[in-house]
Amino acid sequence: MRKKIREAYKNYVRVELLRTRSKEGLSQEKMAAILEMSYKAYNSLETGKSCCSPETLSLYILRFRSNDKEVFMDGLYKAIAKAIEKSA
Repeated sequence: MRKKIREAYKNYVRVELLRTRSKEGLSQEKMAAILEMSYKAYNSLETGKSCCSPETLSLYILRFRSNDKEVFMDGLYKAIAKAIEKSA
């Protein structure tokens, strides 16, 4: 079940990063700089090769989602709950 939760978390954050970057008109390099990480690390998040750390997630919410953090967290909760439901 933990693997399913991690995959749901990784995919939800990946999609949100892509949406935000597109909406803001940012390159991957600029998004990486805003989130204080390397381009390579950011690219790995967007392509689903790696999972977002708590520090990066916190920076993302503070810098891009501060006005709707509850919406973001509710979506994350629903994605994880759905993954757990499928595992049962």
